[in-house]
Amino acid sequence: AGTVAASARAGIPTVVFPVLGDQPFWAHRMAHLGVGPKDVIPLKEFNAHHLKKQITSVNNETVFKAARTLGNQLCAE
Repeated sequence: AGTVAASARAGIPTVVFPVLGDQPFWAHRMAHLGVGPKDVIPLKEFNAHHLKKQITSVNNETVFKAARTLGNQLCAE
């Protein structure tokens, strides 16, 4: 949650490849908020293809705008 919180506060899109613990929750939460990829891929399935797909999926103005909005909201609290 600390790394995800840092990127959310910074207002940048967040790609999470969850390993254990609360990481799957935060990966799904970022997807739900529109600031991360819609598909959550566990780290055990990590490969270059998935990495490229995840980065490409968040590299657009809609996701950047959602991330900036979320970052502003978090910083205002």
